[in-house]
Amino acid sequence: MNLEQVYGNDKVKAHLLDALKNGRIPHAQLFCGPEGSGTLPMAIAYVKTIIQHIKNGKWQDQPDTTGDIKLEKLAHPDVHFSFPVNKTESIKGDKLKSDDFLHLWREAVLEMPYMNINAWNHHIGLLNAQGGISVAESSAIMKKLSLKPFESEYKFMLIWMAERINQSAANKLLKLLEEPPEKTIFILMAQSTERILPTILSRCQLVQFSPIDKASMKEALASDNELTDQQLHTIIHLSEGNLNKAFELIRHDKQIEFNHDNFAVWMRMCFKKDMAGIFKWVDKISRENRENLRLFLNYGLHVFRESLIMNFGGPELQLIDESENGFIEKFSKYITASNCQEFVGAFEEASHDIGRNCNPKIVLMDVSLIILTKIHPKK
Repeated sequence: MNLEQVYGNDKVKAHLLDALKNGRIPHAQLFCGPEGSGTLPMAIAYVKTIIQHIKNGKWQDQPDTTGDIKLEKLAHPDVHFSFPVNKTESIKGDKLKSDDFLHLWREAVLEMPYMNINAWNHHIGLLNAQGGISVAESSAIMKKLSLKPFESEYKFMLIWMAERINQSAANKLLKLLEEPPEKTIFILMAQSTERILPTILSRCQLVQFSPIDKASMKEALASDNELTDQQLHTIIHLSEGNLNKAFELIRHDKQIEFNHDNFAVWMRMCFKKDMAGIFKWVDKISRENRENLRLFLNYGLHVFRESLIMNFGGPELQLIDESENGFIEKFSKYITASNCQEFVGAFEEASHDIGRNCNPKIVLMDVSLIILTKIHPKK
């Protein structure tokens, strides 16, 4: 990602570029802005610009692109990331560090560069706890920065959600921020300065971000050809300069349609015991990312619930919209108290397994076999 590809905050881009061209590279900066304003993509693009254009401390108009592939994959040996973590069902330990989650971090940033902390927690399966940046992480940072740069002139430490640095870790990082190793650049990112320790704040040059302007929001969303002009206008209005929120609104609508269509197709194939069709469907849908698959399985649980309510009365308890009503009315005829319990158990277990990185093809085929053997209730 280049600076010109980051949406909005043109004044920030101009300020950063002007400083680089005039030989001013602060050793520690705090990119501070509201959720969805693009502090993370801006930091990544800024680092890329330094690596491409700064040689022997001076700006070079002709970029050096030899490290671009590694930068685009977030795998450059001189660019380090630190972010909030905590133990999950699949990653456990007493002294967890960012490196333990680095494969998930790269996956999340490449997919959702404007993500918020909730999206990150959801991506790694951290649902009932808060992530943080601990003393163990600060020790890892010190160790990484003690090494010389491998391929570029500088080494970089990007700390996302710096307000999640706990006090012990912050105290350990203070001296490093005040007197960093040679050729080291810190970029901290936060949504507010209120939770940043004053001692850390005083050691960083503050770069203030604003919510993304409407024109840039429109540019960011215009590539989605499925949006009508009215939908685009509504999403921009509701998101209030928060690009993460805008993408979430789009994903929500598309995910509902995706879930409904694929669930209906799946159930019909299971009803017909169409094994060839099921194999093709499983092969296709298993390419979806883990989070989408879990949302899809949760939608299935919603359909089973509504089918039981339709069968046993209580319409005031139903939570369905008009697009679902016709399908659920027909589908509910094949759902009983007995098989519904098995279906719910299978879906819950499948969601759990996919959250633990089990092979989605095997998981979904297993669920398919349970459904096709139980979808025809005995009279």
